[in-house]
Amino acid sequence: MLKQASLWAALWVAVVASAQAQNTHDHDHWHSSRPDGHAPLGVMGEHTHHAGDWMLSYRYMHMAMDGLRDGTDRLSDQEVLASGKGTYMVAPQEMTMEMHMFGAMYAPSDDWTLMAMLPYVRKSMTMKRMMMGGGTATFKTRSEGLGDLKLSAMPVVWRGNQQQVHLNLGISAPTGSVEEEDDILQMNGTSIRNRIAYGMQTGSGTWDFLPGVTYLGQSEAFSWGAQLGAVLRLGENSQDYTFGNEVRGTVWGAVPLSDSLSLSARLLARKVEKISGQDSALAAMAAMAPPADADNYGGTYLDAGFGLNYYSRSGLLQGHRFALEFLVPVYMDLNGPQLEPSWTLIAGWQFAW
Repeated sequence: MLKQASLWAALWVAVVASAQAQNTHDHDHWHSSRPDGHAPLGVMGEHTHHAGDWMLSYRYMHMAMDGLRDGTDRLSDQEVLASGKGTYMVAPQEMTMEMHMFGAMYAPSDDWTLMAMLPYVRKSMTMKRMMMGGGTATFKTRSEGLGDLKLSAMPVVWRGNQQQVHLNLGISAPTGSVEEEDDILQMNGTSIRNRIAYGMQTGSGTWDFLPGVTYLGQSEAFSWGAQLGAVLRLGENSQDYTFGNEVRGTVWGAVPLSDSLSLSARLLARKVEKISGQDSALAAMAAMAPPADADNYGGTYLDAGFGLNYYSRSGLLQGHRFALEFLVPVYMDLNGPQLEPSWTLIAGWQFAW
């Protein structure tokens, strides 16, 4: 895995060096001072700034998960629990994740923009457990805390005809936790403190390489763009496992409705690998609860998103940008059984000067 990440790093360094040498510094370039001058809110690292510019941002994300899926098939509780045709003693019911993302950007030159993003995460999962005597009971596990800090550099490698291409060269630092615990309901009705599932942790526990490339384009009538990126895990975390590598691609378009308001639509495709390794604190639970089984993570996802972007041009809020995006799944093929995403809502604020 380290060798794979090193090859990615070498490739991106080579692209930066060669493409910057060809940068034409064309003045007829893509502009951010339009309501559609940023990508939909859920796209990170999608724009750059001019020399000396700063930007602060805040995003709130709420993701809901409801229902079980294995591959492309929906599963009932009875198909998962041992009381039916399944083999597990616990069946997840629903999960919510809330994230507060604080970001800052600074451009030391017209060709380089730097970005830092730090999330605060809150997660909750409801599960149904088989009890002694054949009945079931529900219980919740929760976690809350800092997520992983992300630092990125975004060099512009091409500009021209209201278009630009920039690279996304990032790292993720393991500032989140992989040792969260909560009370776990037992078959006899008692609860004990134990490690909660992989997906309930607030961080990855590993340093990750975040390569990507972003394309932006504009005309007088609309704007469009595309981004391809990856998350490449660099080794195992302190609990002897590694979250799966991820590759994602997204395309979008936006239409200004006025000087201040625009609508957007996009598609997001992701491929996430399974977890490798195992947390020894979850080993005994892996055969009883799907979220504790490292094989029940990852899959292929396709989402559709619709957004609204407001850019204030006057008054006390001049230069402030407010945005919303709502995403729903179109297709899923999951390494299950695992909970499937139902919808995601993102709301945020950005201000540059």
